[in-house]
Amino acid sequence: MFKPKSFPGYYFIKRQVRNNTSFDIRSNVILFSDPRGGSTWFSECLVSALNVPLIWEPLHIGQVKELKSLNFGWREYIREDNKDEKIKDFFSKLFEGKIKSDWLYQYSSLANIFVSKSAIFKICRGNQMIPYLTNNFDFHLKPIYLIRHPLAVVSSQLRQGGWSDTSNMMSLEEITNDPLKAPHKEFLSNLDTKEEILTANWCLVNKIPLEHRLNTIKWITVTYEEFILEPKKTFERLEREWGKNLNIDRIDFNKSSFTSVEEVKAKSEKQLTKWKTQLTTSQIKKMLKVLTYFDIKLYTEQPLPTKKFNK
Repeated sequence: MFKPKSFPGYYFIKRQVRNNTSFDIRSNVILFSDPRGGSTWFSECLVSALNVPLIWEPLHIGQVKELKSLNFGWREYIREDNKDEKIKDFFSKLFEGKIKSDWLYQYSSLANIFVSKSAIFKICRGNQMIPYLTNNFDFHLKPIYLIRHPLAVVSSQLRQGGWSDTSNMMSLEEITNDPLKAPHKEFLSNLDTKEEILTANWCLVNKIPLEHRLNTIKWITVTYEEFILEPKKTFERLEREWGKNLNIDRIDFNKSSFTSVEEVKAKSEKQLTKWKTQLTTSQIKKMLKVLTYFDIKLYTEQPLPTKKFNK
């Protein structure tokens, strides 16, 4: 990829490439995940397998100005029967490559953007939109719903620092103005720790796709845990689901230079249990109560999910 300082015509070329970007919505790959849910590594593997551009987190309301006119919040919920043409128009332009924000294309080369007729869209904070998007767009390649243990997600969020401003409680206004939170007003208003709030947010947005009648039918549900333990098998499953050959041999699943399968497996299993040592017993107990309230059965106090999707 050309760099501005080394190539004087970089900005002109970038403008020309962006102005002529055109993706076929039907051929795009859409990856949904929670922040700190493993989507970065998964998207890197997809890029290696498909060799198409990566479109980075298009629902970041602080970076994508087109979201302001839609009054989107961080975890905007759109019912699958929503008929708002402005919302559909935004996603149509996004999936066609017509939104030009540098934020979206920061991890893709101009050359790849120029020659590609499809892209990988890495969408964080959009799990609750999956039924709406799959109902309104004809994705020939089923979208991927990557889900990770909520206690692992929250532990990572707390340690990463990006959620340091999260309040220890939800305001009455926040609860009543959110269609996902309002039905749980009494429960949510009594939470008083940051980890409980973050766990509740995870439950609210993930219950939508997890409990939907078309889960695993219109989208491919992949647990982070199965991907960590059996990454190649996960991508072989994508091949079967999509009816498409992927360049799996081009993917570096190990990320680190380990010398044996046994070492890789040991590191993977350790990765899945880190949250147990990063969170206190009291924190874990409170977070599990949140899972119980929202009737989340896929994850418990154990590091692995109760159900396998990878067959």
